[in-house]
This record gives sequence, C-alpha cells and structure tokens, in this order.
Amino acid sequence: METRNENFPPHEKLKRDLADTFTPTHTYLGSFVKKTIMEADFKVLKQSNNPPKYIKKGDVLILPEGSKTRPCVVIKVLKDKTVLYIPLTSTDNIHCLSASKSRFFGEGCFTKTISVCSEEIAIQSFVGVYDSPKVLNNAIKEIKKFYAENL
Repeated sequence: METRNENFPPHEKLKRDLADTFTPTHTYLGSFVKKTIMEADFKVLKQSNNPPKYIKKGDVLILPEGSKTRPCVVIKVLKDKTVLYIPLTSTDNIHCLSASKSRFFGEGCFTKTISVCSEEIAIQSFVGVYDSPKVLNNAIKEIKKFYAENL
C-alpha cells in the first residue's frame, strides 16, 4: 500500500486507512479484500450521510468477522430486530459456499457462516445494497441446503 498522504480527499483517506487494517498473516494475505476496498468508490459512500431508518434483506454491512473486517449481506431481519447476515470472502477461502458476483464487490463468494447483530449495529455499519437479488437468493438457498445436510 502507498504511504498515507494528508493531501488525499477524506474519502480516499478513509479507503486507505480501512485497507491498511488488513495485515497479512501466515494463513491470510488479505489481498482480495484490500483490492476490493481500493476499487470501491468511497466518494459515493462518504457523501451518503443519511443512514437507512431500518435494515432489510440485501443491505450490505461492513462488520468484523473473526479477526477480519468483511462486507456482509443481510439475509433476514427477525421481528425482534435481530439481523442475520452472510459475510463475503474470496473464492480461495475454505469457507466459501456460493459464488458472489457483484458490480461493487467483484467476484468472490458467500461464506458458510450465518452471523447475527442488532439492527442498531447494522444501521451504523450500512454501506449500500447488494446489486444482484438473484445471486443473493441463490446463496440463501445454498446455505439452507448446507445447514439441512450438515446439522
């Protein structure tokens, strides 16, 4: 990554700071996530100071998953305002379940993991809407099948 320069616009500085948080380890390079972040248009996200009033299926959140921060797609919001979501990852991840191809996130995959958070946290972590409902519905079908066969 390039060194930080205070002359960058705020949205570029935000993008670079986020990408810099992904440090390589002996099992994880982070290159896919860093590349995805650097290709994203943070200027649009920075101008959007209006978070949604509520979360719904297909919303994209940026949340910590384990030791990494990942984009996550909401698959369901329960009546008690619990948000269920699936993290996105690279296709070479062992937890890869279903292919994900998005205009904003490029090629990757949905993981085998369903995670939960409160709607309040989801609203704070909201960054956009997943642009392919067909791909998302297929991923939900695949994860349901995976859990039905393995639980």
